[in-house]
Parts: sequence; structure tokens; C-alpha cells
Amino acid sequence: MYTDPLKDPKNHQLVVYMDIIDILKPKFVLMENVCDLVKFADAFLGYLDVGYLVYMNYQTRMGIMAARSYGVPQCRLRVFLWGANMMMQNLPQFPLPTHEVVGRGVVPVEFKDCIVGPDNDNSYKLGKSTSW
Repeated sequence: MYTDPLKDPKNHQLVVYMDIIDILKPKFVLMENVCDLVKFADAFLGYLDVGYLVYMNYQTRMGIMAARSYGVPQCRLRVFLWGANMMMQNLPQFPLPTHEVVGRGVVPVEFKDCIVGPDNDNSYKLGKSTSW
């Protein structure tokens, strides 16, 4: 067990990714990862990535999305971090789910407010869940 998440070689890829963004300065940034990104070490890595992007003048959103909510035949949750350069672009919202899903995953409490889904608007209709 690592006391410093960045000393784990598997996590160093996040720093390298942020360095590449800093060098290339793209208009948009997208990163997808496992939910452990926001579970491990009190969500240190998730906060670190958001902080890096904000520091580099990116509007940033991090959200947890269920693949099955978009018609993908998987039951796992994924973390998405995206950003838009503040000088060039407006950051769009996360896409709303397209399919009903019976939840099986556990949302990390550190990022419970980052779940992507519709507001309490009954006019929003999802497609029927499909069995895979």
C-alpha cells in the first residue's frame, strides 16, 4: 500500500498525461478511467487531475458514468474528466443517459455529486433496458 499515490508507478501516467496537455495545449481534453481514481487515497488523484486542468486554464468536469446507461453491454462505472481551454471553447455538459439501468455499482462517496444523469424532470424518457 502506497502512502503517496504518485509513488505508485501505475498512477504516474496521470502526471505524464497532464504534462502532455500542458505542452500541447489542446482545445479539449478527455480522460476516462476506472472509479478507483476517485476512491483511492480519499480521491487524491481525482482532485489532483481537476486541479491540474484548472491551473492550466481549463474549464473542467469530472463525472461518473455507467456504461450500460448509454447502451454499452457492460455493468461497470467509469470516471470521465473533460476540459475545454477557457480562452477558446465552452465546455459542454456530459451527455445524458440514453437507457434505463438497474444499478449494480457503488458510487464513491467522495464524488457522489458528480453522477451524470437527468434532473428530477419527468419529461426526460430513457430507452428500455436491454439484457446482454
